[in-house]
Amino acid sequence: MFVFVDAKDSKIELHVEQQRIGAASTPAELALMFAANNITFGQSIHCSSSIDFCDEEGFAAPGDAAMFVTEAIEMVAV
Repeated sequence: MFVFVDAKDSKIELHVEQQRIGAASTPAELALMFAANNITFGQSIHCSSSIDFCDEEGFAAPGDAAMFVTEAIEMVAV
């Protein structure tokens, strides 16, 4: 399964198999989307460069989007 995330407008967008699933404004929302799509800790998640430059997409500081995704995947039960 190909899982892709990107930062846009202070949210994280989730795409699975090249289809947009939705956008989350909190790690808990993203965790729910991960769980609903059987995405669990240890699975490869591909990231857009917008994750690295998330301050250009409304996040407070560089690294915030990566932490957002990390927190979300850690919330998903294995």
